[in-house]
Amino acid sequence: MDTYLGDFPRLWLLSTQSSSHIHPLHYSQIRSRRVFLTEDPRLHLLWMHDRVFIKPLPTYLLSYNFWAVFLVPPTSPLGSRRDDVHKAVLGFVRTYVHLIQYESDFRIAVELHLLPEGIQWEQFARFQNFLSSIQDRDVSQRYLYGEIRLTRLNFWTKVFLQKWEYEPMHKQYSDWFSRFYEPLLFTFAILFLALNAMQVAIAVDQISSSGWTSFWSVCRWFSVLTILLAASLVLAFLSILSSMILREFIFAWKDKIRMARAGKAT
Repeated sequence: MDTYLGDFPRLWLLSTQSSSHIHPLHYSQIRSRRVFLTEDPRLHLLWMHDRVFIKPLPTYLLSYNFWAVFLVPPTSPLGSRRDDVHKAVLGFVRTYVHLIQYESDFRIAVELHLLPEGIQWEQFARFQNFLSSIQDRDVSQRYLYGEIRLTRLNFWTKVFLQKWEYEPMHKQYSDWFSRFYEPLLFTFAILFLALNAMQVAIAVDQISSSGWTSFWSVCRWFSVLTILLAASLVLAFLSILSSMILREFIFAWKDKIRMARAGKAT
């Protein structure tokens, strides 16, 4: 149950600092968000665009013998890793309290094969009573947070982990390059507009000598305004992007302060 995200130094930048920030399965259907199964715990509850990755609940985690042998006793075969694994497992299974809140969520989980075969709603409801008793202090750092946006995680991975991506989203060359098409087209359109405007400004000098003074003046000012408009559009998009990143940072920072104050109060 190595979650890897537990080593991320700035998790508070990526998600709301609440372990309950997890949408139930029926809500994903409301938002037209597809559920993709993953056996990699690193991807559990990561989401991007219209998809969310969820690791199925293994059968062995519902076994009393497994907990009694591997997770609970100090003499566990896991040795020094027992505490870390125990906290990661507790955090992982607790996420299902939020994923399955209603019987409709349970039916969706069964259809998606997120739960072991043969388990009944009444059995899972009793299991939820145990899961609800798990506190934040009992789980690993990763599970102090709920769903995390993969695109944001890939962005901050470049800064804090010195890696290109946490999880590559584009496996084919065409997919990798396609994400640059729109910004490149926008950039070339702005440059083309500005260059045409400059060309008009230069060409009107020839018109001015033929007595078209008023038309020359209109063309000159129109080309200047076009250049200013192109520059304004670039600055506007850069400002919007900067404000979005700043707004997310401020929200995460305020949430971090709120959690710190809540911790001191308790």
